Amino acid sequence: MINDLIKQTYDETMYDSNAFAQTSTESLFAMAKTYGLNPPNPDFANVLEIGCAMGGNIIGQAINHPNSHFLGIDISDKQIEVGKSIIQNVGCKNIELEAIDIMDLVKIYKGGGKKSFDYIICHGIYSWVPGFVRAGILETMRELLSEQGVGFISYNCYPGWKYVEPIRDFMRFSAANADEKDKLQTALNAFKFEKAYYASSNTSGDAMQTLTRQIKLENINLIENTSNRSYLTHEYIEICNQPFYFTDFVADLEDFGLSYIADMMMYFSLDEFRSEAVREFAKLNYPDRIAMEQMFDFLYSTRFRSSLITKKSNEPNLVFDDSSKEQNIKDMHIVLGSPCKEFLERVKGSYLEPLTKVLVDAYPSSVSAAKCIELAKKDDFMAEFYDIKVATNSIFCVSKELKAIPYKVGKTRLKQVYIPYLTHFMNSEKQGVGIATPLNGNMEVEKIEIEVFLMFDGKNSLKDIQSALKTKFKREKIYPTIVQNGNQKILTSSKEQDEYFKDRVRKIAEQLSFVYMFEEF
Repeated sequence: MINDLIKQTYDETMYDSNAFAQTSTESLFAMAKTYGLNPPNPDFANVLEIGCAMGGNIIGQAINHPNSHFLGIDISDKQIEVGKSIIQNVGCKNIELEAIDIMDLVKIYKGGGKKSFDYIICHGIYSWVPGFVRAGILETMRELLSEQGVGFISYNCYPGWKYVEPIRDFMRFSAANADEKDKLQTALNAFKFEKAYYASSNTSGDAMQTLTRQIKLENINLIENTSNRSYLTHEYIEICNQPFYFTDFVADLEDFGLSYIADMMMYFSLDEFRSEAVREFAKLNYPDRIAMEQMFDFLYSTRFRSSLITKKSNEPNLVFDDSSKEQNIKDMHIVLGSPCKEFLERVKGSYLEPLTKVLVDAYPSSVSAAKCIELAKKDDFMAEFYDIKVATNSIFCVSKELKAIPYKVGKTRLKQVYIPYLTHFMNSEKQGVGIATPLNGNMEVEKIEIEVFLMFDGKNSLKDIQSALKTKFKREKIYPTIVQNGNQKILTSSKEQDEYFKDRVRKIAEQLSFVYMFEEF
């Protein structure tokens, strides 16, 4: 069966398993509430992830939500075993990983009279399985979501993938006869041949050929510069990768008694059209929200979507006008995902400055939505929110207040729940599993940095940590390096090294504060 072949490829090339902020139950809760639903409290939720790989996306969530329960399933028993070993080492009791075929899930859980799930996450799976498995995913959402439950499904989509499909097809064609272990490299070698051909031939003034080559080369360069080989294998060499149009996805949801709420990553508005005539044409020809989003997908060549869904019975409660959304978020908080200081400079003197300045000044702390609404022009907060989102992709609505807690000896420390989690990654060999922040962002850090994280225990001063780091480098005969004038410089003098370690420890402390890793005690 095709599922056996898919399982084999994921056993042989295990997918890197990382955290994704947009899939966190906190994010799903905030978005669903914004659109008028009454989603379950993420602190006391039953959560399922379909296609969890080694659990990198939900282990961190389980640590941060000790009163919730998480179940991850995957067809690859090898990846599940790695995840189970991590969970055992970390000592997390509210998460299970099971090697289960999605096609058996409804029978196992509904038939066994077990609980439904408040949140079901399916990230990076839906396009990469055959049609009957996609139907199984939607059946799972229909049968196992709780009454107010929320689902998340991400997928490749048209029209953006139309530009990439011929490249994937050429990669698979070129690697068809290669051994499994050589398929990706064989496919990448075909790019060298293709680029060499383009370099040695011309398009004889054919404008379409010139444009086609330019688009292909830009996408080829992106693929060649992607270091994550497991991603490349499963995105471009895998048996299944079936994009489809957004409207087809929505139609499939309807067939299974489900409703589309919104995209977790994108927001489209007719206000983007500066011409009144163009705006009126769009209103007339794409009158409903589904048609409008599909229209924007054509205009923007969208190639990936992250859809929030719920049961059809909840559809009457959904709201899409800005005034209703504003009412729904009044008791929540607004926060920036990055400092956005350059953006603040750009909007000085404009209608966006008051709101942007308050958020930038507070960063990384959040600001109450009620206060933000007061700063915006009357009845115009959501418009300003989305304007900042489109410009920065760095503004979020969160259910709880977020505080930037700096490191202070005797007052603050690394969150205790993170100690066994980080200790596991410091002591283990690389397993292709990332470290999640409290907001389920992915942290790319080296082992030596994790060791430094653990030194922020509320007892060590920054100077103590600097000294310990310098001693470690000296003991292991490692010289610190910096990039200066585009060249790597090895720091040999004691003074240079002292400045290096002082700056590095300061930046690590700041980083941990920015991602909410410290707690007061």
